[in-house]
Amino acid sequence: MSDNENLNGLRIVSAVADKDKVVFYKDDGDTLIIRQGDPRLKGLLDQVIPITTAGNVAVISLETFNVYEDFEKKTSGFVRFFKTAKSKMLHVFGMEDTSVKEVSLPVYSQPASAPAPAATSNTGYTNAAPVASQTQTESRKSDVGSTPKPQVKPEDMSTDTRNLKADETIVAVIDGIHIPGIEDIEHLIAHALKNNSEIGVKNFLIRLSKMIDKRGHSVGDLLRFMQKGDLPIADDGSIIAYKALKLSSKASHNYQFEKRDNLFVDIHSGNVPQQVGSYVHVREELVDKNRRNECSNGLHIARRGYLGGFRGDVCVLTKIAPEDVVTVPHGDPNKVRVMGYHILGLISNEAYQLLLQNKGASSIPELKSLLADAISGKHVPVLEKVEIGGGYGTKVTVTPTNAKDTSDRKRILTKAEVAKATHVDKTSDSEPAAPILPKDIHKAKKKAAKSVKKAAAKAPAKTSDKKTAKPSKAAPKTSVTAPKAKTEPKKSNAKPSNKKGVDFKGAELTVDQKNVLKLHSEGVTPTEISKKTGISRSTLSGWIKKYAK
Repeated sequence: MSDNENLNGLRIVSAVADKDKVVFYKDDGDTLIIRQGDPRLKGLLDQVIPITTAGNVAVISLETFNVYEDFEKKTSGFVRFFKTAKSKMLHVFGMEDTSVKEVSLPVYSQPASAPAPAATSNTGYTNAAPVASQTQTESRKSDVGSTPKPQVKPEDMSTDTRNLKADETIVAVIDGIHIPGIEDIEHLIAHALKNNSEIGVKNFLIRLSKMIDKRGHSVGDLLRFMQKGDLPIADDGSIIAYKALKLSSKASHNYQFEKRDNLFVDIHSGNVPQQVGSYVHVREELVDKNRRNECSNGLHIARRGYLGGFRGDVCVLTKIAPEDVVTVPHGDPNKVRVMGYHILGLISNEAYQLLLQNKGASSIPELKSLLADAISGKHVPVLEKVEIGGGYGTKVTVTPTNAKDTSDRKRILTKAEVAKATHVDKTSDSEPAAPILPKDIHKAKKKAAKSVKKAAAKAPAKTSDKKTAKPSKAAPKTSVTAPKAKTEPKKSNAKPSNKKGVDFKGAELTVDQKNVLKLHSEGVTPTEISKKTGISRSTLSGWIKKYAK
């Protein structure tokens, strides 16, 4: 489908799915591809499958919802989007050297984005949110007035952000700064529109725009980490994630400051004491930037998919500044290496066990409340800073702040807060996010076929060929058109083609048979066809043997 094609009146005859996308086949032989996790997908399939199973053509429209266009309107054009070839954006994600280097252990300085120390304290800070390191802030200051990185030429841009192809990317534009890879967080943008809560995504993109010129590598990794994540973006643009820890004791670590509920230590070294309200951090030079190293130097936080493979005594909910993200390992995008994380709350053991069973946050009332506080910022502030000055959890210093915990953990959530805390499980609750599996489509077709057969048995002898199905309010408009009238084939002296998938026997093929033969003609193996369509290999083999040549 071309970028400029009108997305009204698309005539669909069938659909197949795999883990990444659903392919809708049009009656003209063209295809429409929609990525898994698209909020329109389930509604479209609910409308298309019953119609096509009955042998009719479903006419659909995709004009009713475009997350990028709607987000532009919500932000009054502050954030804009365009589509371009990924090759045009290689300069953005190729700016950072990922080779392993020896590093020194410089003394940590106060994060520059934190407020200045209170006048009544010689040691405390008053910041209440994750902050970037001094090194990062200085690098951003040095960018002012510097020569900008090459930008995409106007002729290589398309403002039509629909129907994204595999070699294309969606680019966000903020103050002239280009941020590619936005399709990875499309589900988060869709949620923001649904709940009138675009502020979190907007602030997140603003923060990315301020670091991408020098750390495009980290920005790309962060978006990849969030693609299948199960937790939302906080209103201040921070990332929310999980962290597994071990239980410890005050005596074992000679902990000299106030111990609130529980004291934990890291799983790796057991040397880093921390608790709810701690901001644990290291210098950027101590974090391995090499993507090829899955387990290496740096602080690791995770999404739910990683918890089962790296268990601890407890699990906490954390908040991470985008500026603190360094690297996502190529082999395991379930975790990310960062320079710092802020512990917001302890997840109960009961809730932790549900997370280990891959249950979503919104299905756990206690965790939903904690998540809502994390999103809105009504959580415990940074009460102490835990600095790791050396490798393997050595040279640890703890500096208390003068911040006071005024968070109310028993408050009643508003409807808007509940909506924000539950959205992700509806679009990315599993790996991959909210997938429509081949077997799901196959079951839906069988169910629809039974309904068609039952309706046919009860129907009068004569029925009208033209019917219109009333679409669901939640789904894009869908209508039914009768199959095109059959016409006698014109006689031709042309010899039949020997291309695979052509029916030489003049039999009428079903929609499924046509799709199978089309895939077979494209060189797809029977095993892959079976996975895509949900049809057994024995049935496929019979069709291919009978009709393909």
